[in-house]
Amino acid sequence: SCAFVPGSDRDFCINQASKRESWSIYGQVTYKLMDNLRFTGGMRYTDDRLTAWNGGFSPMPPTDVTFKPKDTEVTGKAGFEYDLSDDLMAYFSWTRGFKPGTVNLTGDATDPIVPAVAQAEKIDAFEIGAKGRFADGRLNVNAAAFYYDYSQMQFLGHGAGRFTSGVGNLPEAEVMGVELELRAVMSEGFSVDAGLSFLDTEIKAGPDYKVLEPGPKAVCNATIGNWFGPEYAACNLAASTNVDGNSLPKAPDFSANIALNHVVNTSFGEISSRLSYIHRDSFASRVFQSGETDSRGRTLDTTKGYDLFNLSINLTPANYENITVGLLVLNLTDENAINSRWTNNFGTYQTSEEFVRPRQFIGRISYNF
Repeated sequence: SCAFVPGSDRDFCINQASKRESWSIYGQVTYKLMDNLRFTGGMRYTDDRLTAWNGGFSPMPPTDVTFKPKDTEVTGKAGFEYDLSDDLMAYFSWTRGFKPGTVNLTGDATDPIVPAVAQAEKIDAFEIGAKGRFADGRLNVNAAAFYYDYSQMQFLGHGAGRFTSGVGNLPEAEVMGVELELRAVMSEGFSVDAGLSFLDTEIKAGPDYKVLEPGPKAVCNATIGNWFGPEYAACNLAASTNVDGNSLPKAPDFSANIALNHVVNTSFGEISSRLSYIHRDSFASRVFQSGETDSRGRTLDTTKGYDLFNLSINLTPANYENITVGLLVLNLTDENAINSRWTNNFGTYQTSEEFVRPRQFIGRISYNF
């Protein structure tokens, strides 16, 4: 694809074509060890091949294959389920998974931050928890604690070269947390859903692993005349920052939701309503946390948390059970919130923000055949 640059006789082009072929064979079995104890095991073999024709910024389409990474991986799961009673079950599971590697359009094979080919991401996930029904089935509770161990975790970053950006790899990262979910029937026609999540994340990159920040890259853009020479790359590498011990992006320490559900039958039909509340704590916007701010003094490292309310009301008219008329109000209080933030590619020192949509009124009519 190409874009015309105003005031110039040149176009800005990016050229890349790719083809991915992936196949796998897998199986899973559950075996009853005792009346109240079950074992589940599974295994998968995956063969993933990516072929890339990478023309970079040339206006001419690439004709020769430039990269052909291949990932073969054996993954699987193992777990136990134990019935403590007819209404309470405890479980433990281990799962290994992976995400195939990828090719970066502007990557350089010698770039230590954003290489031409990013490695596959791997994870060992451990979870222990319980699921139960209480009060004659009127209360359902699920609780879980988990630990995720990532190796070569993929992230979006900037390379040392002028226009290099894309997917890099964090050597190691950890995620641990606790989740609680419940559904309670308070009375006939009235119920409550709720969920809580606590997270603790950390990048375990080691003292020698560094990531380039867009800010210093902009400084190198202004001070080094030849953006494609070794001096420019050396400037960027010298300005890179160690991220060992930082939090992972887009992972709030605490989030919660609660919803009140009500159903009532009237002479003109059934009315169902749901009022939900969502809370999300602030979270790291990017893998480096430098305290850098934008032109308005807002930190680029942290995305502020928010609270949202949503409301829905539906009517199923009497004698017309196949028809439902509804009104949905999203972001009831018209919260001005940011859903995510990303510092733009290619070291242009711009910041992109994805906002939560403003208050919306949505009407709908459905018919069940």
